[in-house]
Amino acid sequence: MRPWHTLLTGMATGGTVGLTLVLVTRIGNPRYHWTGALATLVLIPLAATLAMRFLFGLVLENKPRKRVLLPVAYATELIPVLGPVFGAAGNWSDVPIIMALGMVGGIFWSLPFALRVYFARKPPYTSRIET
Repeated sequence: MRPWHTLLTGMATGGTVGLTLVLVTRIGNPRYHWTGALATLVLIPLAATLAMRFLFGLVLENKPRKRVLLPVAYATELIPVLGPVFGAAGNWSDVPIIMALGMVGGIFWSLPFALRVYFARKPPYTSRIET
């Protein structure tokens, strides 16, 4: 997988986490019982990861790895998205802002994985045989 693929899938996963979390909390409020809150905090990043893995598996030549998308989804949910979702006024005008925060968080958290992919690749002009 290429480094920009990693950043793109991270951005899409973060945006999906942000959008889904804000829509779930605006439509049905899961914060009043601990089971709803726990299901929301666990299932939304998992569902976003599986959805992005499936969608980008259709578009790209290989599927993004779950071990990359899962940490990106959970870290994006905890750091840039959860605070604004639970602290917002509850207006529908907050939806694009929180989705944008999720996208920026997805890029930020997928950056170490993209750098690892970038530095692990060999340039095409090198060979394994030293002369």
